[in-house]
Formats: sequence, C-alpha cells, structure tokens
Amino acid sequence: MTLKRGLWLTLLDEAGEATPVACDVVEKRNGIWILDALVPPQVYPVAFHAARLRLDGQHLGHLAFPEPKTTVTHEPMDLRLEFPVDESRLAATAGRR
Repeated sequence: MTLKRGLWLTLLDEAGEATPVACDVVEKRNGIWILDALVPPQVYPVAFHAARLRLDGQHLGHLAFPEPKTTVTHEPMDLRLEFPVDESRLAATAGRR
C-alpha cells in the first residue's frame, strides 16, 4: 500500500509486515518529533519491532524499538514515540509543496 498524503507512522512486526497508523506530532525538537499514535485493535497479538515515518509519501526516518511493542488481542494500543527525523528529507518535502 502506497501512502501518499499526510503524516503516517508505519509499524513493522517480526515478520516484516507493515501496519500503517495515523499519528499526531505532539512536539518538535532538534531532529526529534514526539508522536502520539493509536494502533487499532488486532485479531491476535502483534509484536512491533520498528517503525517508519512518512510525510506526503516522503520517508523521514526509521526507528528500531529496544523492546517490542506488543498489542493485546482486540484492544487498541496507545503509543508515544520519540522519533528521529531526517531534517534534510523534511526540507525536501517542504520544497515540493
């Protein structure tokens, strides 16, 4: 699935499967964005090991979790992440608008 517009956090599980979720930027610091995201309920537990961030289709960064973020069956999961953002890619995205 190609995500075109908006800010998307894509969570990656142990099998490499991608789960895109919408997220909000709570705070921006030098090279770090604080993100809040809601992972929708899953049919079975899923352990996410990493995440990618995209803005309007442009890859901004990748984050490997030190410990897996594991969902509970049939329950949503709130995530707050300190996500490293590649400032040069962000500048390129702003230039395309």
